[in-house]
Amino acid sequence: MFQRLRAAHELPDLTFQVGIPGDFDIALFVLGPVGAFLHRRPFTEATLREIRAIHEQAGDDVAFQIEVPAELVFIARQPPCASMCAQPRTSRKNARAASASSA
Repeated sequence: MFQRLRAAHELPDLTFQVGIPGDFDIALFVLGPVGAFLHRRPFTEATLREIRAIHEQAGDDVAFQIEVPAELVFIARQPPCASMCAQPRTSRKNARAASASSA
């Protein structure tokens, strides 16, 4: 459908953007705070499978936006020093997940 609409409106460079909930956020909502930290990996794997499946269908016509509201709130509520320490770790973890998706 996206390709048909893009062609109909003569927008060949338009990319489809997909919002994907972050693995930690899903784990947090399902398992609670302790469970999210202890059992995040299956949620990471499920998120990566979803990204790969979408990319397989859409190819390079798709851009992914990983939604991480729980992590952003966690960092924003920390004192400045703790926030500065948590930001790089969170960024690295999300960047590794994005790289692992091969999308």
